[in-house]
Amino acid sequence: MVSSNMVDDFDDESKESLFHALNADTPYEFCNPKGYEIKVLKEGVAEGTLVGGNFALLGASMGTPYEVDTKGKILFIEEIGETMSRIDRLVYQLKNSGKLDSCAGILLGQFTDCPNKDIPEYTELNIFRDALADINIPVMYNIQSGHGNPNMTLQLGAHCIIDTKSKSICFDKIKR
Repeated sequence: MVSSNMVDDFDDESKESLFHALNADTPYEFCNPKGYEIKVLKEGVAEGTLVGGNFALLGASMGTPYEVDTKGKILFIEEIGETMSRIDRLVYQLKNSGKLDSCAGILLGQFTDCPNKDIPEYTELNIFRDALADINIPVMYNIQSGHGNPNMTLQLGAHCIIDTKSKSICFDKIKR
């Protein structure tokens, strides 16, 4: 099921981000739109290939030949329409499988329409904070990429460097 509409709901900044990512001939820095600050959950610098995507699909692929390889990579996670209890289970599924311990860093994108009806402090950020407490890797969140609007483009499969001090996400030139 398609969960976003790139025709009707695609704002100008999101379009520009997509076209820039598709046409980048030189290294470039990912930027959130104005008014959306990239935030830091855990400090550090990391580099590796950017992998990941929709959290429910990452979880569903576990135990198959298609499960995400996170070893030495930057893991991007976003979600739409899942409850906080489901997100909690997915976080611990990845943690218990060693996927979070083995990655170089984590970027948390949009968690769009993810209801939390029972406990207000039970948020995706608090779930990740608890799960990652004993893992020493950089983690940034509020990355405006996923299923929401604005929806900035991240280049999955590209070499990525993240630095929490400068709150930067930089990509090398893509090999075409």
